Amino acid sequence: MGLLKVKNGANLVLSVEMAICLGWVARRWVEAGLGEFIVTSGRDGAHKQGSLHYSGNAVDIRTSHLFRDGKHHDDLLLFAGMLQDKKIGLRVVVHPDWVAGVPHLHIGYQPQGDEKLWDWTE
Repeated sequence: MGLLKVKNGANLVLSVEMAICLGWVARRWVEAGLGEFIVTSGRDGAHKQGSLHYSGNAVDIRTSHLFRDGKHHDDLLLFAGMLQDKKIGLRVVVHPDWVAGVPHLHIGYQPQGDEKLWDWTE
Protein backbone atom coordinates (compact mmCIF):
# COMPACT_ATOMS: atom_id res chain seq x y z
CA MET A 1 0.00 0.00 0.00
CA GLY A 2 1.36 3.40 -0.98
CA LEU A 3 1.94 6.24 1.43
CA LEU A 4 0.14 8.80 -0.69
CA LYS A 5 -2.99 8.49 -2.83
CA VAL A 6 -4.26 10.99 -5.38
CA LYS A 7 -7.89 11.58 -6.36
CA ASN A 8 -8.58 10.90 -10.04
CA GLY A 9 -8.21 14.13 -12.01
CA ALA A 10 -6.09 15.96 -9.43
CA ASN A 11 -3.21 17.85 -11.05
CA LEU A 12 -0.07 17.29 -9.00
CA VAL A 13 2.40 19.20 -11.14
CA LEU A 14 4.00 20.82 -8.09
CA SER A 15 7.02 22.96 -7.37
CA VAL A 16 10.01 20.98 -6.14
CA GLU A 17 9.64 22.56 -2.69
CA MET A 18 5.94 21.68 -2.45
CA ALA A 19 6.61 18.12 -3.60
CA ILE A 20 9.22 17.69 -0.84
CA CYS A 21 6.85 19.17 1.76
CA LEU A 22 4.03 16.91 0.56
CA GLY A 23 6.14 13.79 1.00
CA TRP A 24 7.19 14.87 4.48
CA VAL A 25 3.59 15.68 5.48
CA ALA A 26 2.29 12.35 4.10
CA ARG A 27 4.85 10.43 6.15
CA ARG A 28 3.98 12.34 9.33
CA TRP A 29 0.22 11.84 8.64
CA VAL A 30 0.64 8.07 8.47
CA GLU A 31 2.86 8.06 11.57
CA ALA A 32 0.15 10.04 13.40
CA GLY A 33 -2.41 7.34 12.53
CA LEU A 34 -4.77 9.71 10.72
CA GLY A 35 -5.89 7.15 8.12
CA GLU A 36 -5.44 7.30 4.36
CA PHE A 37 -3.58 10.32 3.00
CA ILE A 38 -5.50 11.35 -0.11
CA VAL A 39 -4.63 14.46 -2.11
CA THR A 40 -7.83 15.83 -3.65
CA SER A 41 -6.52 18.94 -5.39
CA GLY A 42 -3.28 20.48 -6.62
CA ARG A 43 -3.28 22.94 -9.52
CA ASP A 44 -6.83 21.92 -10.43
CA GLY A 45 -10.11 23.09 -8.93
CA ALA A 46 -11.55 26.47 -8.05
CA HIS A 47 -9.57 28.49 -5.52
CA LYS A 48 -9.46 32.14 -4.48
CA GLN A 49 -7.60 34.57 -6.71
CA GLY A 50 -3.86 34.49 -6.03
CA SER A 51 -4.06 31.03 -4.46
CA LEU A 52 -0.84 29.06 -4.11
CA HIS A 53 -2.64 26.19 -5.88
CA TYR A 54 -2.22 27.86 -9.27
CA SER A 55 1.59 27.98 -8.99
CA GLY A 56 1.89 24.36 -7.86
CA ASN A 57 2.58 25.40 -4.27
CA ALA A 58 -0.53 24.07 -2.52
CA VAL A 59 -2.55 20.88 -2.15
CA ASP A 60 -5.75 19.86 -0.40
CA ILE A 61 -5.99 16.68 1.69
CA ARG A 62 -9.23 14.77 2.34
CA THR A 63 -10.33 14.94 5.99
CA SER A 64 -14.01 13.92 5.84
CA HIS A 65 -13.20 10.71 7.76
CA LEU A 66 -11.95 12.90 10.64
CA PHE A 67 -14.94 15.29 10.63
CA ARG A 68 -17.96 14.66 12.87
CA ASP A 69 -20.70 16.83 14.35
CA GLY A 70 -19.43 19.97 12.59
CA LYS A 71 -15.85 19.71 13.83
CA HIS A 72 -12.61 17.92 13.02
CA HIS A 73 -11.13 15.37 15.41
CA ASP A 74 -8.64 16.85 17.89
CA ASP A 75 -5.85 14.63 16.50
CA LEU A 76 -6.15 16.38 13.12
CA LEU A 77 -6.13 19.83 14.72
CA LEU A 78 -3.01 18.96 16.72
CA PHE A 79 -1.38 17.60 13.55
CA ALA A 80 -2.21 20.79 11.64
CA GLY A 81 -0.78 22.90 14.43
CA MET A 82 2.46 20.91 14.27
CA LEU A 83 2.68 21.55 10.52
CA GLN A 84 2.28 25.31 10.86
CA ASP A 85 5.99 26.07 10.65
CA LYS A 86 6.70 29.49 9.15
CA LYS A 87 10.46 28.87 9.25
CA ILE A 88 10.14 26.64 6.19
CA GLY A 89 7.20 28.45 4.67
CA LEU A 90 4.51 25.84 5.30
CA ARG A 91 1.03 27.38 5.53
CA VAL A 92 -1.79 25.20 6.84
CA VAL A 93 -5.54 25.77 7.01
CA VAL A 94 -8.15 23.37 8.37
CA HIS A 95 -11.48 23.85 6.63
CA PRO A 96 -13.97 24.43 8.26
CA ASP A 97 -12.39 24.58 11.72
CA TRP A 98 -10.09 27.55 10.97
CA VAL A 99 -11.74 28.90 7.81
CA ALA A 100 -15.21 28.11 6.43
CA GLY A 101 -15.51 25.49 3.71
CA VAL A 102 -15.88 21.83 2.85
CA PRO A 103 -13.86 19.59 5.23
CA HIS A 104 -10.25 19.35 4.07
CA LEU A 105 -6.71 20.25 5.06
CA HIS A 106 -5.03 22.86 2.88
CA ILE A 107 -1.23 22.82 2.81
CA GLY A 108 0.69 25.51 0.97
CA TYR A 109 4.36 26.36 0.55
CA GLN A 110 5.56 29.94 0.54
CA PRO A 111 9.18 30.62 1.49
CA GLN A 112 10.17 32.93 4.32
CA GLY A 113 10.97 36.42 3.10
CA ASP A 114 8.33 36.39 0.37
CA GLU A 115 6.78 39.84 0.71
CA LYS A 116 3.41 38.59 -0.54
CA LEU A 117 2.77 36.33 2.45
CA TRP A 118 -0.36 34.32 1.94
CA ASP A 119 -3.16 35.52 4.19
CA TRP A 120 -4.87 32.29 5.20
CA THR A 121 -7.35 34.06 7.49
CA GLU A 122 -9.50 35.31 4.61
